[in-house]
Amino acid sequence: MPSASTRRTGAARVLSFLRVLALAAATLACALAVPAAASLHTGAGLHRHFLLPLAFCAAFALAVLLPTRRLRLTLTVRGGFTALAACWILAIAVGAAPLCTSGAVPSVIDGVFESVSGFSTTGATVISDVSGLAVSLNLWRCETQWLGGLAFLVMFLALMPLLGGFRQIQGESGGIEGGQLKIKTSSMIRFLVILYGSLTALQTILLMLAGMDFYDALSHSFSVIGTGGFSTKTEGVKFYGSASIEVIMTVFMILGGVNFTLYYALFTKRAREVWRNSEFRTYLGILFLLSALLALVILPRYGENVLTALRHALFHAASILTTSGFDAAYLNTWPAAAHTILFALLFVGGCSGSSASGVKIVRWVLLRNQLKNECLRMLHPQRVFVPRLNGRSVKSSAVFSAAAYLCLFLVLVLATTFAVACSGVSIGDALRTAFSTVSNVGAAMENTGQFAAYEQFAPAVKWWLCFVMLAGRLELFALLVVFVPGGRE
Repeated sequence: MPSASTRRTGAARVLSFLRVLALAAATLACALAVPAAASLHTGAGLHRHFLLPLAFCAAFALAVLLPTRRLRLTLTVRGGFTALAACWILAIAVGAAPLCTSGAVPSVIDGVFESVSGFSTTGATVISDVSGLAVSLNLWRCETQWLGGLAFLVMFLALMPLLGGFRQIQGESGGIEGGQLKIKTSSMIRFLVILYGSLTALQTILLMLAGMDFYDALSHSFSVIGTGGFSTKTEGVKFYGSASIEVIMTVFMILGGVNFTLYYALFTKRAREVWRNSEFRTYLGILFLLSALLALVILPRYGENVLTALRHALFHAASILTTSGFDAAYLNTWPAAAHTILFALLFVGGCSGSSASGVKIVRWVLLRNQLKNECLRMLHPQRVFVPRLNGRSVKSSAVFSAAAYLCLFLVLVLATTFAVACSGVSIGDALRTAFSTVSNVGAAMENTGQFAAYEQFAPAVKWWLCFVMLAGRLELFALLVVFVPGGRE
C-alpha cells in the first residue's frame, strides 16, 4: 500500500497536469473570442459556434486554476511531455468544434484534419472552396496556425523549468547545449509574446496598405507569422495578383523561419551573436542560393521579366523552406527542374527555435560538420575531431540525436508514402504528400505542379496524416516519448 507521502506526490502531479491543461484551455478561450467577435461584426450569425467551446474552455480553466493558484507545479519529465501532448489534443478538439458544428466540413474526421493542420502549422486543407467560408471561420482557421506556431511554443517554454532547463531549444536543435543564448524562461516568454504580436500587427497594417481588407490581412498575418499556409482564398495568394502583397509576405515568412533567440540578441544589442550563428548563415545561404537558381530556371517562362521571376522564386523558396506552403504562381507552367528545387526544399526546414517545422537546418549543419570530421579522421587517424557548432564544441550526443531524428523522419515519410499510395494515388504524389505532411509544409505538389487538396483521401488515411502532422509539429520525439516504455521516473 503506498505511503501517505507517495499519495500526496501523486495527487500533486495530477493537479499539476490539470493546471497545465487549464492554462491551455484559458489560452484557447481567449483565442475563440476573436472569431466570435468577427462573426458578430460581420453579421454572419456563427458566433454561437465559437461561444460554446469558449464557454467550455473558460469554465474548465476557472474550475482548475482558481483552486490551484497557489500550487507549485510538480511534473516528472514524462509527465511534462504527457501534459504537452494533452494540451495539443485539447486544442485540436476545440479547433475542430466550430468547423463541425457550423457545417463547414462534412464529417468529424474532416474537422479534426483541418484543426490538426492548423495547429501543426501544416496548411493542408480538406475544404475545396475556402473562399465560400464565412469570414469568422477563415479567421479561426488562420488563427489556429498562429496559436500552433507561437502560443503553444510559449507553453512549451513554460514547461521547461519542470524538464530541467531550456530543453525546448535543445530539442529543436538536436540536443545542442552550447551556442544558445542563456535567457530566463519568463523573460523569453514575455519577449516572444511582444515580438510576434508586434510582427503580426505590423504585417496586418502593411497588407491593408497593399490592398487587402482588414479580415483578410489579419488572417494572412496569422498564417504567415505562424508559418502555416492557410489562406482565405481558394486560389491562395494568386487571387490578389499583387506584387506588393507577395513581397510583404515573403519578408515575414523569412522572419518567421528565424530562431527567435536571435531577435533577443538583436534587441539586447548583441548583433554579433546573430551573424556568428552558423544555422542562420546557412538558412540565408540556402534561401538566396536556391532562389537565384529557381529564378534562372523559370526565367524563360516569364518572358525575360527578371524582377517577376526573382519575386516568384524567392516567394516560393521561402514558402517551402519555412514550411509555410503558400503559393503565388501557377506552378503548372513551371518546368520540372523548378519542381525538383521546390521538392528538395521539403528536406530542409526552417531554423530551430522558430515557428517553422521540418528537419531544421541546425541538424543538417551538425551532420555536415560530422561528415567533414569523418573525412578528416580518415586522413588523420591519430587526431581527435569533435563536433562543433557556432565555433564551439558540442557533445557527440547532439550528432547522434540529429541522426536519430533524420532516421525517424525518413521512416515516417516511407510509412506515410505507403499509406497514401494505398489510397490509389501515384507513387510520386504519395511521396510528395508524405514529405509535405511530416515536414508540416502542407503544399503537396501533384505531377501538374498544382498544390493538391486532401479531401480525396479515405478517412483512415486522413487519421494517419493527422498523426504524422502532429508528430512533425512536436519534433517527433516529444510525441513518441509519451508512448515509449522506460525505466522508473
